[in-house]
Amino acid sequence: MNLESIDACQTLGGFEYRVFDNGLVALVEPNPHSDLAALMVAVNAGSADDDPSAIGTAYFLEHMAFKSNPVHTKEQLAQEMEFAGIERSPATSPTAIRFKFTLVPESLSVAVRLAHESYTNTTYDPKEFENEKKPIEGEINGNEKNSKVRYTKHHLYPAVYAGTPFANLITGTVEQAKALTLDDLIRFKQTHFRPRKTLIVATGSVDPSTFFSEIEKTFGQLPSGDSPISFYTWDFKSRTLYIEEDALKGAPSDKDLAAAFLAFQVSPYGHQDEAGLSFMQTLLRDGFSSLLVDRLRAQRGIGYTPSSGFMSYRRNASVALGVPPEFHPSRIEEAIEVIQGVVDDMKKGRLDPSFFDGKKRHYSLIHRKSLQDPLTRAQAWTNQIFEGGHYDFRTLPSVIAQFSQGAFTDLSQRNFSTEPLIVIASAPGYQNRHRPSS
Repeated sequence: MNLESIDACQTLGGFEYRVFDNGLVALVEPNPHSDLAALMVAVNAGSADDDPSAIGTAYFLEHMAFKSNPVHTKEQLAQEMEFAGIERSPATSPTAIRFKFTLVPESLSVAVRLAHESYTNTTYDPKEFENEKKPIEGEINGNEKNSKVRYTKHHLYPAVYAGTPFANLITGTVEQAKALTLDDLIRFKQTHFRPRKTLIVATGSVDPSTFFSEIEKTFGQLPSGDSPISFYTWDFKSRTLYIEEDALKGAPSDKDLAAAFLAFQVSPYGHQDEAGLSFMQTLLRDGFSSLLVDRLRAQRGIGYTPSSGFMSYRRNASVALGVPPEFHPSRIEEAIEVIQGVVDDMKKGRLDPSFFDGKKRHYSLIHRKSLQDPLTRAQAWTNQIFEGGHYDFRTLPSVIAQFSQGAFTDLSQRNFSTEPLIVIASAPGYQNRHRPSS
């Protein structure tokens, strides 16, 4: 838990936090103008913390979050939440499991109580556990059939984060899901669901005194215990990875598909570059004026949703930019040349000043709009504290407003100084200079 990143937010203020005797951190940011509240119970452990022999455990715990426990059946839980005006949406990432709730303000106490039941439960119904394997298997199989998801999760991420647990599928494979046992889930919970690794955030229409009182009565009474955060040495490799997939073949062949992304190791979240790298995504992908959408889709008809992402997991960060499986393999070389040209223009300061200033205002809109949602705001707090944000996330629009084009050029040169990792997936049978000779 990075408490220094909380203290860095004190300048703007508007929130309160407490560290309980057991190490639990609770933070509230009230907004009296909101009609809704959000509650998030976040554990700083995710799929990267799965035991290597039990990949998919963290994700399975997400699925079991609101099954039957010693107090309520799953049907009773569903009714009590919905009838109280509470929506639940648990989620798993490589570094966190989050129990997320959107609620009417008067139901905060109910949400905290039910979240506590789920957090502490290790008495799962074996039949419910086995039954839940089927929906998970269905989800995994559905992902396998989705060419965009398959490319990202099976090819791009594993290549970018090769040699670390971040390369693993969050869901695990069907075979791994089938092999999981209740003991795997309970062992993960007993290891990682500790107050010292847990952050509870409430935002929106919330009364701070009520929030802290409810947390004190529930999560504040849990026993403490050590459970260190795991960090990994990441050996990023610049190379070209070319995958041929029959699943990308069309009928006729003019419907064959390909995908291509360039990836770079960059400064992680918590570094002073985090604001500029976040803004870079708006330059690259957001809106029809963005560099990738304009140069690939609008000017050349390559792809429908050219994209870019800044990913940072426990000091391991990357930027990947390109096109998912949406264009014909005959244009692989052209697509990569365009993407590399975008990178070169950022490094050499060749962006039009009016475009640069306009995208700063676009970034401000996107950022401010997203933070109007209490749940998105709660998640931003968990990212700030788990990853140790360099800036107060609420101030990023003002930081970027002062960001000069020269500073952006310098940032691009430093973060894109090495050769990229190029990950290509294509229907079989196409010759290009990126395809290794057989």
